[in-house]
Order: sequence, then structure tokens, then C-alpha cells
Amino acid sequence: MKLKKIFAGMAAASIAASAMAMCVSAADSTAYNYIYIATDIPYELNDDEQPVVDGNVVTCKDLTVKIGSQEFSVADAPVKTDSKVLCFQIINKWNSDFTPSVTDYTVAGEGEYISIDFTLEGIGSTTGNAGVAFQADGTWNFRNPDDADKDKFAQPAYFPNKCVGISGGSGGFDTNVDCTDAAINGDGTYSISIAQSGKINAEAQVFDDGTTNEGWTWAANAVPVAPAEVNSSTASGDSSKPDSSKTDSKTDSKTDSKTSSAASTTSKSGSTGTTTTSKAATSSAAASDNTAETGATAGIALAGIALAGAAIVVSKRK
Repeated sequence: MKLKKIFAGMAAASIAASAMAMCVSAADSTAYNYIYIATDIPYELNDDEQPVVDGNVVTCKDLTVKIGSQEFSVADAPVKTDSKVLCFQIINKWNSDFTPSVTDYTVAGEGEYISIDFTLEGIGSTTGNAGVAFQADGTWNFRNPDDADKDKFAQPAYFPNKCVGISGGSGGFDTNVDCTDAAINGDGTYSISIAQSGKINAEAQVFDDGTTNEGWTWAANAVPVAPAEVNSSTASGDSSKPDSSKTDSKTDSKTDSKTSSAASTTSKSGSTGTTTTSKAATSSAAASDNTAETGATAGIALAGIALAGAAIVVSKRK
């Protein structure tokens, strides 16, 4: 009889563990569909598919890319050739001709940032804006790099608006995202960044019972979480925030938009031979504590049901 009780308890624990694992993994995003340096600077392509501005070939090189606590050095970033404005590719799942050099990474989570330092050459006296554009696979949180129509799907998370669309825009928007764009003023080195978590505060999703997800916490690597489910003890992660002291006077953002051309089609790479060396030997723990807590809550609930069922079975066999 004792063995039956032990087996019943083991079965219940196994069910609970499986439920927790499914809840946590279902909420995770394991990759970025794209990370770009987006600008509002028009350009043309020459015969070699190199970007040309005012008759000069423009290059984006010597990049330091930080994803959470991970850091990567990238020699150069090719232009996204299907855009009407300069967008330099770091990751681009939608471009089958582009091989990213940043591959061994973990999607940033709560309290973490994507930040990029880069050098532009060939811009000359051209001015404009630059910022981080990203889209996380799985959660579909995004900042659109160059949406020409600014349709309902992308609005208002297009560059240079400091905004992130949640769940492809269907979940609402974070219009207070911690975002540092750069004002481009000729050749030089620039720094840009964008937070990978925040709160839904605009165009929130409305549920059947009339409630909304306004105020819910989002993270690039996790589905939105209701305020009651947020662990108040979760660290803010300010240590991963880019050092503002690195940002020079060229990082003031402008409010006007000159965006163009939707970015979901494949394009050809305008450059070859990009190289990278990862300075992070291990991936950061980017999975959100909020996600883990939500999965744990569901798992515990299922465990209780399973344990109760097991107890009934054992009781009947006494």
C-alpha cells in the first residue's frame, strides 16, 4: 500500500513538472527575427549594391553590439537593400541572402537592453536620425525599422517613434519605452539603445469581459504578464542599461519621421565578409522572472489537482 502511495505521488509530481515546463517554454522567445540600425536617411544603390548618399558610398563598421549582458564585435553591417532609407543589418531572418555574424546569443529580457555602437563613413554632411529596430520571434514584440505606410499593424512603433509594439501590435504598445536614438550629423561614431521590457500603456488589448491588458509587463523574451502576477522582488536589472556617459552630443532624437518601405520581404546583402568575435563565453539568463512565475503558478495549480486525484485513487484502494 505504501508503494502505491509513493507511485501516485511520483506521478503527480511528474505531471506538475511537465505542466510547469510547458508554461515556461511556451512563453519564451529564443531568437530575434531582426536587429537593425534603422535611419531616416534616403539613399541609392550602385551597381555593386552598395548604399550611396550624395555620391559617396556609405559604410557602417566597427560595431559593438550588446544584447543584455552579452557583447559582440562586428566588423561591418551591410545595408538592407529593399529599404528606401538606410538600415544596416545585424540579424535578419527574413533575408535568406544575409548570413548574420551574431548567432550565439540569448534574447534579452526584463531590465535588459539592446545597445549598438557603430561608425558611419561616407555620410559626409548628411543629417538624420538612427535607432535600434528589432523583432523577437515567438513574442513578436517589435519596433518597425522602415514602415512606409505606417498601417494599423505597425503604427505607432515605427522609427523614429520611441515605441514598441506588443505581440505584433495586437496586444497594444509601449509608448514610454526607454529608448536612446542618435542624431546623425555626418561621419562619426554613434551609440543607440532600446529597452527590452516595459509596460503596455497604449491601444491595449480588450478582452471579452471588458478588461484590458493595460499596465501589463512585457519583455522581448516573454509574453505579457498581468500586474498581479508580477514578482515585486524581481530585480530591475539597471546594471545592463547602457552607460549614458558613452553617448555623445549626437544622440539627441528628432520627432519628425521620414520612414519608408515595409521590412518583411527578403533582400540581398550589400556587403560580404562580416566577422564577429563574441566577448561573452556564456549566454545571459534572459528568461523573464515574470514568465517563470506565471509558469510556476500554473504548474503548482496542476500539481494540486494531480495530487488530489492521486489521493482519491489511493483512498479507494485501501
